[in-house]
Amino acid sequence: MRSRIRKILIPTDFSPNSSQAIAFGCDLAKQNASELHLLYVHKGEIDDVTREAKLGKLQRLIDASSELELETKKQIVVGHPAESIKQYAGKEKIDAIVMGTHGRSGLYHLAMGSVTEQVIRDAPCPVTVLGPSDCLNATLANAVDSIAPLIGDGLNLDKAEGHAYFSKELVKQLRVPTTTAIVMVDQMIDQKWLSWHEGTWSLMDGLEFVQNVEIPFNVANLNDNQAIDLVKRAMKLRATDVHIDPTGQYVVRCARR
Repeated sequence: MRSRIRKILIPTDFSPNSSQAIAFGCDLAKQNASELHLLYVHKGEIDDVTREAKLGKLQRLIDASSELELETKKQIVVGHPAESIKQYAGKEKIDAIVMGTHGRSGLYHLAMGSVTEQVIRDAPCPVTVLGPSDCLNATLANAVDSIAPLIGDGLNLDKAEGHAYFSKELVKQLRVPTTTAIVMVDQMIDQKWLSWHEGTWSLMDGLEFVQNVEIPFNVANLNDNQAIDLVKRAMKLRATDVHIDPTGQYVVRCARR
């Protein structure tokens, strides 16, 4: 029996259920100082444009603090989902697999011969399965993706109407509780991903702020080690932009386009 979980694999199909599996897997990886693997299995052929789009989506699934704290690998493979997951786990010597299901309950879904059931049956390591009742904590990235089509180039609603509208849509699309949806909208506004100005709601134009770093002194006085640390953070988060906001304390905002 292995004494430590060195590598954790989380297969994902980008659904809210797999988002919760990622949150659980990140916590497990932190507890065990494990290497975290995210895997997306594409059925059939995949062109370069689609591969890059899916890889970018994989990159956004892990929150900034977990990305900085953990060693992570994101992979896209082509093939049958269950077989590809099992093959990857064997090849990479994975110690544990964390998966989410779409069934109404774990037993019901497993009885239907799902991908999850196939992985459990022949996996080379233990498998933890999170059912729909465990999958209430969808990420803000999911929320932004859900709201973006509703806004388009702008949505003309007042503040209260817009907030209520977005919350209701998140409940419907991500299957989160109403209280969670309200908090998610508030967080998107706080992060300045979502904004209201002169009667129109809009999303940040192609920019996703992935981490704020508060600096209790003038940015101009950064020493070399602090500057290098900020650059390393931005690189690991795959940031394309770094913004400096002098709001009392200086805040360095790493962002991706």
